[in-house]
Amino acid sequence: MISAVFCVLFGLSLLPGRKPLCLRFAERISDGILPEGAIGYCRRLTWIWFFILLANAALGAYLTLALDGLSRAWSLLLLAVVPLVFAIELPIRARRFRVVFHTSGSTGKSKTIVKTFAMLAKETAMHRRYYRERFTPEELAETVFLGTVQWHHMYGKLWLDLLPKAMGVKVDPAVIMTPEELVAKMKTAKRVFLVTTPSFLDRFTAYADQYAVPRNCIEIMTSGALLTREVSDRTERVFGLHPRQLFGSTETGGVAWRRFPENDFHVFDEVKVSVDDGRIGVRSPFSFRRYYVMGDGLNLAADGRSFELLGRRDRLVKINEERVN
Repeated sequence: MISAVFCVLFGLSLLPGRKPLCLRFAERISDGILPEGAIGYCRRLTWIWFFILLANAALGAYLTLALDGLSRAWSLLLLAVVPLVFAIELPIRARRFRVVFHTSGSTGKSKTIVKTFAMLAKETAMHRRYYRERFTPEELAETVFLGTVQWHHMYGKLWLDLLPKAMGVKVDPAVIMTPEELVAKMKTAKRVFLVTTPSFLDRFTAYADQYAVPRNCIEIMTSGALLTREVSDRTERVFGLHPRQLFGSTETGGVAWRRFPENDFHVFDEVKVSVDDGRIGVRSPFSFRRYYVMGDGLNLAADGRSFELLGRRDRLVKINEERVN
């Protein structure tokens, strides 16, 4: 009986104009953040479950009428079949919706970082919650994301693709290369969410008096290298707010953030940071490994929720977001 009810529910959701039941479930557990191709995949998965439940309902009805003892055995077998299907489907889904990044990472050696889409979705949902608490739906409806970073890096993928979609906010797909382009695009928007790098802010703010810069930024997000207090102060004078600086890596995802005049970084709630031989040890649901040691030193607060960054503990430096050995 239960199989028949669920079979009807799965079948009705496959009718034209309906949303497949597996897609509804995926949207609920992923907070609405889904990868490209999810609709087709969930539709196929819904068909599979429909036929499994249909076969089970038919066989269960036959056994109930013919052999009462076997019907009870089949009911017990069904308890094992359902988790078995999930166990088979989970690794297929993880491989089907994985994302591959190529990076020098925190070691200076080029490597391939493979992440599941679920990792990116969790990180996106965390940032979305942060901004939904700080801006009203009306403010976000009037906002457009502008970026000076490439989309094929993890930073650009997360902040100029996944996050705007998850927040339902417009994004300009063009990568801004010059100050003139940025000022022109800012003048056409009511509110701007700027995704950029410390080097761009450094060059822009040094000569900002040449431009009539609108003060319509509701947020400036920066990452890729260390933002200095001097550049942050110049940015505040030009745009009217200090940038929010993200600390992390392709391997770990976002680890912590700060906004001057505060000097310490605040660890994200979902992340745990420790001191590992003077370096930052990270446990995070966004990391491609359960535990990863970064190349930076830190002075960790007693509660483990904030730290002072002490710089690299190897022979690597960053110049304009480029690693130099």
